[in-house]
Amino acid sequence: MAIASATASISSTFTISTIFPAGQGTVTITNPGRAFRVLTVLGTGIAASVITLKKNTTGGATAAVCTTDVTGEPLPAILTTANVDFLATDNIFLAVATQNATQVDILCVATAGGQALTTAVA
Repeated sequence: MAIASATASISSTFTISTIFPAGQGTVTITNPGRAFRVLTVLGTGIAASVITLKKNTTGGATAAVCTTDVTGEPLPAILTTANVDFLATDNIFLAVATQNATQVDILCVATAGGQALTTAVA
C-alpha cells in the first residue's frame, strides 16, 4: 500500500498574546510580520466567554472559536482548518461576544516565508 506524499513545516511554536481592555469587544493585531499557522486559541476571563479569531476584519474568514468554562478557564478551540494559515501581511481580528474575556493566547507555528523549513513526508 503506497502512502501519499505530503509536506510538513518544521518550526518552533510561538504565542501571540493580547489582553482585552475592560469593556472592549474587539482587538485587531495589525500585520504581525511573519507567515504562520494557528494551532489553537486559548481565552481566559469571566465564565462563558466566546472568542472568535478571524482574518483581517470582522467580516473576514473565521479561523477559530474558543470558549471558557463556568469558572473562566479555557476550553479547546474549534478550528476552521481552511482558514488557519495567515500571511505576514494579514491582520488578526479577535472578537469576544460578551465582552468578558480578559486574555487571549494564540499558539502558532511559522509557515512558508516565516522561518520554517519544509520537508517531504512519505
